[in-house]
Amino acid sequence: MTSDEKEAADSGDSAGDKDAGKTRENPLPLGSTVSTDDWDLTINSVNLDAAAEIVAADMINQEPAEGETYILVNVTATFKGDDADGSIPLASIDFVSAEGKSFDSTSKLLVAPEAFDSLSTLYKGGSTTGNIAIAVSGTDVNQGVLAVRAALLSDKVFVAVK
Repeated sequence: MTSDEKEAADSGDSAGDKDAGKTRENPLPLGSTVSTDDWDLTINSVNLDAAAEIVAADMINQEPAEGETYILVNVTATFKGDDADGSIPLASIDFVSAEGKSFDSTSKLLVAPEAFDSLSTLYKGGSTTGNIAIAVSGTDVNQGVLAVRAALLSDKVFVAVK
């Protein structure tokens, strides 16, 4: 079984579509878990209109610019590896617009409310849950998908935003 097939099989995709998540046109459903040998990353929810929450979360956060929207992606990362030293969750989540433009959490400095902790070491069975804030501009966010990597060098898997 390839790593793509393993990720799709572990995703919780109820339809059993072995190609689900491999393309933007056929994303895994919201709530899916993307897995590698060492990590499970679950996309719990996506708030496509989170400007008020993000602006209120920290004084560094500014109102979105004209034509810009803030979204919050709530994720849970669980370490299932055997490394006695543990590991930090190096997952990446991008929003990909219907036009094919990608936005990530580094596009604009935003402090998310109840932010995802990507710096603390987790040990086997340990997990962390939190939000990732992403600034998206010039697109209808309802038509986008998430591009998810459960670990630094893992394959990209697409997940629906609603």
